[in-house]
Amino acid sequence: MKTIINLINPERSQVKYELTVFPDGEPHIKLEEIDRKKEYRIVCRVTNPSELFVLAQVGYILKRQDVIFDIEITYLMSMRMDRVISFNEAFTLQIVAGIINALGAEKVYIFEAHSERVFKEIFNSRPYDPLQKTSEFSKFENEFILNFDNAICFPDHGALDRYGFMVSPRVKKLCMKKVRDLENKGVIKSMELESFIDDDIPVITIIDDLCDGGGTFCWASSILREKYPNAKIQIFVKHLVNPVGLKKIAETFDDVYITNSYKDWDVSEYPNVHVFKVA
Repeated sequence: MKTIINLINPERSQVKYELTVFPDGEPHIKLEEIDRKKEYRIVCRVTNPSELFVLAQVGYILKRQDVIFDIEITYLMSMRMDRVISFNEAFTLQIVAGIINALGAEKVYIFEAHSERVFKEIFNSRPYDPLQKTSEFSKFENEFILNFDNAICFPDHGALDRYGFMVSPRVKKLCMKKVRDLENKGVIKSMELESFIDDDIPVITIIDDLCDGGGTFCWASSILREKYPNAKIQIFVKHLVNPVGLKKIAETFDDVYITNSYKDWDVSEYPNVHVFKVA
C-alpha cells in the first residue's frame, strides 16, 4: 500500500506538509519526516508552472532519500502542445516531460492525456481512469453511454478514435466533421454532422476529453438540435479548463457533466452542471 502525499487536498494527505510562497512568488514545500521503508504516491494536478515546481521539489526530496514512489496526475499542463509547431516555438510537452523524468518515479499515472505523445515523452507513464471507481459515473454511464436507446456524438474524428472503441457496437453513434483553416491557427471554418441516424433519439451525449472556450461544442449542439429537435442534448468532458467555457456550455446544453481534474469548480449557479470527482 502506497503512502499518499496529496498535493491537491492537504487534509487528505497521509504525509503532512507545509507549503509557503516566498515574496518573489516562489512556492516552497517542506514535508514531515519520510519513512524510507515505505513506498509513496504523489497525487497532484499540474495546471501551471508553480504546481510543476512543487511536484519537482517533492520528487527531489523522495529521490534524494532513495524512496520508491510513483506519481498520479489528474491534469497535465502542455499536453496539447504535443509537437513542434514551428522552430520559433517551444515543444512545451517535452520540457514538462523532462522535468518529470528527472524525478525518477517508478510509474507516472496520467488521467486522460490529450495525446498519446504524452506516454512517449514521459518515462514509465501510463493512463489511468479514476472515473471507473465512482458510483456516480457508473450510474451515468449505464443511463446514457451504454443505453441502446440513446446516442453518443463525437465532435470530431479525434474523439471518435479516442472513445469509439470503448462504446458497444450496439450503441448509436453520431460523428461531426470539422474543416479547419490551417493558415489561421487551425480555426474551424465549418462543421457538419457526417454520420447520423434517422431514428428518434431521446438523449444525445457529446463526449470529448477537453473543453476550453466551449464554442465548438455549442456549434455542435446547434447542429444536433436542428437535426433532432425532440432530443435532450447533453455533454460530458473529462477536463474543463476555462470558466468561459463552463458558462457557455451550461447555457447551451440541457445537462453538462465534467470532472474536477483541473480545478474544484464552483457550479452552484449552474443547476444543470454535474461534477465527477477524480481529484
